[in-house]
Amino acid sequence: MLVVDDNTTSRSLLQSYLVDWGMRPEAVADGAAALELLSTAAGKRDPFEVALVDMVMPGMDGLEVARRKAAVAALASTQVLMLRTGAPLDVETTQRLGVGTSLAKPVVRADLHEALVRLVSSGPTASTVPRSAAEPVVAAPVPRPRRRRPGPTVVVASSSSRTIPPTRWWP
Repeated sequence: MLVVDDNTTSRSLLQSYLVDWGMRPEAVADGAAALELLSTAAGKRDPFEVALVDMVMPGMDGLEVARRKAAVAALASTQVLMLRTGAPLDVETTQRLGVGTSLAKPVVRADLHEALVRLVSSGPTASTVPRSAAEPVVAAPVPRPRRRRPGPTVVVASSSSRTIPPTRWWP
């Protein structure tokens, strides 16, 4: 995983999440360094699977990083997860730039994990990897974990000496 963010705190936080999940992330502070690292890794035939790219950076912003990455065939296998401030990216922009998905900042740890699982499970998007006409594109559904919401706690009181533990009810 490659983390591209000009904010030191954000970059460190993202790295710590990825390390906690058993990954070995590399991080850079700007778009030019990101493109250089992506090219070097691809040249060694060890490309990054995903690049987490901050959309708002001085100099070269995240959209420009994605545009330049999309223009280089050797970098097509690296998927981009754009970290945005504000409104979601429109479908045309994400397809044109090969952005797999985007997340709003500040990034919520669980949302990042879910987005990475979906992105890695789906593989590179059709817009980032050229496909032959004979090769069909089949998208497998990614199951979402069911989240349980805490329900009310029911306490049963009795005048007998027998104690009944509190019970949770899940809808």
